[in-house]
Amino acid sequence: MSVYRADKVMCSECCQRRRLVFGALLPALLLLPWGAVHAQEDAVEFQARPDLRVLRDGDGQAGARFGVRRGPANPFKAASGKYSGREAASAGKLPPAIGRLLKSRKAVSMKGPAIKSPHSKLRGAGAWALGGVKPRVPAAGDGGGAGEEEDGEDEKCATGATANFCQDWLVGNVECGGAAEGALEPGDGLLGDGTLVDIWLLELDSTQIVDINLLSDEMNTFLFLVDADCFVIATNNDCIEGDPGSGSCLGALLEPGSYHLVANGWEPADSGDYSLGVNCEPVRFCGDCVEGEAVCGETITGDLADGDCLLPDGSMLDTYSIEVVEPSRLTIDMRSVAVNPYLLVMDENCAPIAEIDDADPKAGNLDAALVLDLRPGNYFIIANSSAGGESGSYELSLACEPFDLCSDCRIAELGCDGELVEDGLFEDDCVLQDGSFLDVFSFDLPEASRVSLSLSSIVFDSYLWLYDENCEGVEANDDCQPGNFDLSCLTVDLEAGAYFVAVNSYAASETGLYQLSATCQAGFDFCADCNVGSAACDDLVTGTLDLDDCQMADDGSFVDLYTFEVEEPGPVIIDLSSLEFDTFLRLYNQDCEEVAVDDDGGDGLNSRMMLDLEVCTYVIGINSYANGEIGTYDLAIRCPDVTLCRDCEVGSITCGETVSGSLDAADCALADGTLVDSYTFTVEQASQVSVTLRSSEFDTFLNLSDNFCETFLTNEDCQPGNFEVSCIEGVTLNAGTYTIGVSAAGAGGGGLCAGG
Repeated sequence: MSVYRADKVMCSECCQRRRLVFGALLPALLLLPWGAVHAQEDAVEFQARPDLRVLRDGDGQAGARFGVRRGPANPFKAASGKYSGREAASAGKLPPAIGRLLKSRKAVSMKGPAIKSPHSKLRGAGAWALGGVKPRVPAAGDGGGAGEEEDGEDEKCATGATANFCQDWLVGNVECGGAAEGALEPGDGLLGDGTLVDIWLLELDSTQIVDINLLSDEMNTFLFLVDADCFVIATNNDCIEGDPGSGSCLGALLEPGSYHLVANGWEPADSGDYSLGVNCEPVRFCGDCVEGEAVCGETITGDLADGDCLLPDGSMLDTYSIEVVEPSRLTIDMRSVAVNPYLLVMDENCAPIAEIDDADPKAGNLDAALVLDLRPGNYFIIANSSAGGESGSYELSLACEPFDLCSDCRIAELGCDGELVEDGLFEDDCVLQDGSFLDVFSFDLPEASRVSLSLSSIVFDSYLWLYDENCEGVEANDDCQPGNFDLSCLTVDLEAGAYFVAVNSYAASETGLYQLSATCQAGFDFCADCNVGSAACDDLVTGTLDLDDCQMADDGSFVDLYTFEVEEPGPVIIDLSSLEFDTFLRLYNQDCEEVAVDDDGGDGLNSRMMLDLEVCTYVIGINSYANGEIGTYDLAIRCPDVTLCRDCEVGSITCGETVSGSLDAADCALADGTLVDSYTFTVEQASQVSVTLRSSEFDTFLNLSDNFCETFLTNEDCQPGNFEVSCIEGVTLNAGTYTIGVSAAGAGGGGLCAGG
């Protein structure tokens, strides 16, 4: 038997070192507050990783802040994990309508109505946003829920969390008109940058204008607004830009449903009490504000006057209901010499469809005009002024003509065999409301299939649309590859049925020849058909994303899949790197459901996942961030040996505590026979740590492991020739739980330690 002791764990604000005895083998631990060592540059960045959490990240609105903080951390499923294929146009008073496909990304070079204001009118101070507008949920087989869970059998692979962080970190409910008091503290949810997070549930039973305020006297706050599916709607750092003490605030027009309010700190060290307040005002402009019914072919004379309903910017409004009984093209004009007209159109749920300010501001025409293609249903037309406080009379006229885009513009049927269809956009084709020409092809799918559509033109900037049998938009694509305006493509998983494919140009008035093709793969099994091999712990796999690889259904990017067997539960680290493309890493469970993704969790644009996995068969997805990217990649998998942390733990150590122990034959032994005892200790905030281990009977050896049980620091002798003392000094650790390993330098070593 070998006895050892370890020095006392120190937490000293004056940085004065003292030593206490742990037993015969002596590890000494010194913790200094972060403020005392903030300028130190040798912090162990290893520990900035999430604590056994599966986090999502990306760029821009999809999350962009692991590493140096440039914006809000985003573990939520914004934009299907990567980015929105249909970015919301930020022009006008309202964001685009829910479920409505709109062109995006590039400026539309077209004549006609222009929007004067670059901001939506419902976007007030505090970053107004329209709730419910989010990208498509990932398709079945691409992480969207393919596969059925059998009753009581074969539980789905776990990742140490539910993969729904809005549920994992939920701390309570908050109601309209109420305030929730909480505190960010160790043990709360952790984002990828180490910041703490609490999540509150908000339930709305009617459309509301919601103001959210997160206030704290103890930290710099950050606020997320997230929908029921954990998709980010909006974020805010400071209510007053540049003033971190002003709290965080958001305003949003939210439809009935469930939402999550996420209280977060800006820095990893931010913690403390906070207050989360929610104020709601029912939306009345589709109910209480209705002045009458609008009829096609008629002109309404009205007045914006005191007592009218108001938008959040203080402008007056009158609302008119209209029933559309058949697919129609509506032309709406609002004219006035007393006010600067502004038009808004809402659907039956008071969700915005379209809005316009000035018909032709360059020509001095400040009247408002909209041309809309609408399906049958009930709608609301809102007569409004461009600025608050304007009042006076106006005229609102409405013209309607039957127009069914999918049937009226159909020119032929599209086959599913990959055969090229060659045709062209001409001036006598159908015209969309943005002035661009359109050809429509009917498309029948006899059974559920993965469908790939390709549209190319060397004459115009192509744009591709897919509609269902009711002519409701399913998906759209502008460019297969960023900057390549000649090619549009879609890869989608579709059920059997009738569909329509529309060939279009991005900008108005463009004409020219094009080529269109469709290929279908019936009975497509994403995780089986896209599998290119297998990977195992400690493997380094080199592969290539090629143009003939499988494509993701959400964005058309190429993907390779590898089967990965986990034989023992525990931590797994997966690294994906490439010098040729921006990597994106995916993980699927045994039912081919996506359970985790990562964009830039590794170095630079490389990806890394740190997961706590159960015994199961997983599938690793090698993917690029943007569609069209190809090139070679390296996939590395590490499965740290958790024996030290899981089987060899004999106790814990805290700051100022003394622990004594001994190594004997009954102790835990590593693979080489080395006897070892391990102790856990928790760092509450970023601190400077020193550990000393002493024994007079054997050559001491000390190691320090992270929360994944990966050893990142070791020491045998503090000074050359002194075999009785091992030490780790002055290392800066982030908040988290660590493991100290106490052992002898030689395999199977033992003996009696003397404290120093």
